This record gives sequence, C-alpha cells and structure tokens, in this order.
Amino acid sequence: MVVLTVAVALAAAGGAQAAFSGIGAQGTGRYDNTTTLLNDGRLLVSGPNRENSWRRTLRAAGLFSYSDPDHKIEYTREEFLAELREAGFEPEGAVMPVVLDTPWAGVIDAVGGVSLSLYDRLSRWKREAALRRPEESTGFRVVARKRS
Repeated sequence: MVVLTVAVALAAAGGAQAAFSGIGAQGTGRYDNTTTLLNDGRLLVSGPNRENSWRRTLRAAGLFSYSDPDHKIEYTREEFLAELREAGFEPEGAVMPVVLDTPWAGVIDAVGGVSLSLYDRLSRWKREAALRRPEESTGFRVVARKRS
C-alpha cells in the first residue's frame, strides 16, 4: 500500500487538478485513486527519504528521525518506486531530489523571518546541493502515469 506525502493529479484534458493526501496506508488497506485520473493523466508524487546521512545520524543517536511528525512511513528510493508501482503507476521520467536535508534546516527557515533575500539564496543552495547529491535529499519527486 502506498503512503505518499504529497500527490497532485494533473489530468491532460482541460488542466483539471485533484489533490490527494496519502494514497493509502501501509498495512491498513489500499485506496484506489487510479480511477481519479484520466487515462492519459499524470501524477506528481513526492515522498520523504529516510536514508540520507542526517536521518541516519538522528536514528543512531536514538532520536526521532522522521522529517515530519505526521509521517507514518518514510522511504528508500527503491521502496518509494516499489510502492508507486504497487499502486498501479509507472514513473514517466527521472526520480528527482527535493532539497538537501541538513541539521541547519530550522535555522535556514528562521532566516526567512529576518531576510528574504538571504533565505532565497540559502533555499537555492539547498536545491542545487540536492541535485549534486540526490542521496542526501529530504525526499523524492517523480511524475508518473497509470499503467495500462
């Protein structure tokens, strides 16, 4: 069953959109959201990465390691793709990183309250760093289509 943090279905005809919050829950049954999409519709899916060095450091210290306290599950890249396929979707392109996961994330967010221009620069740095080191990203993003 699939648990995904953010999923937005983009239907090809007319630009119709539908938002989902979780496409099922591991161990609690599956929601069949594949019928929500048109046959040629796309699903933009983002899931949290549990296997970057910051998350491993938190776990090794015995601390809560989920990136969000509301998360029920976080993924390795392989688990993310397997759950997506199990729900009837195939990636349309490359799996992309989100932003660099860093212990400084809270400080960077707080900077936004003081200087938007500095926050903008730091946010760009986090995105660019994730592209250079995707294994250190906070999560994964992919555009997927329903399997026929």
